[in-house]
Amino acid sequence: GKVTDLQKQFEAQFKAGQVVNEELKLARQHVREAESDKCQLETEVLGLKL
Repeated sequence: GKVTDLQKQFEAQFKAGQVVNEELKLARQHVREAESDKCQLETEVLGLKL
């Protein structure tokens, strides 16, 4: 019936939303890691210059 179809649609969208959320979390984590790597590199470079 229509209700079942709607429920299936909703579940599919919900799952898709969860996947996107996970991907966003991972992306943010990668950005943070990249930034801290960059900071470490800059610190090392500054250390060499000094």
